[in-house]
Amino acid sequence: MNATLCITNIIWQIRSIEYDFYFQNVFLLTSGADQSLTNADGHPAMLGIDGKKSGVEAWDHAMQKLKAVRDEASMQDAFAALEACTDELDKGMLGMTGMKKKKQYKEWWDVKRFTEIMSKF
Repeated sequence: MNATLCITNIIWQIRSIEYDFYFQNVFLLTSGADQSLTNADGHPAMLGIDGKKSGVEAWDHAMQKLKAVRDEASMQDAFAALEACTDELDKGMLGMTGMKKKKQYKEWWDVKRFTEIMSKF
């Protein structure tokens, strides 16, 4: 891989993680993105620009999956991840994100299941 292509890949991967582009992250990783890359400040690409995208902020955390819901399949995936989640979540953010998604996707949003998830936290 030439240097320009390598730098471009690092930039896209770090930005994708930093700005919560969940499905772009999935695409990059399934396409072979190098998870060991670091930026000029030494932060791993998988932790974003400032190296702070871990825990609840990690690209593949249940909350990020919920924020990225765009169809019924991604809702099922996000709900399963939230049901399995043992992290302490901001219940206000969880509720606000769920209400936004319910409004966007009322034709298939599972209100009962989301209510059960909310009661867990």
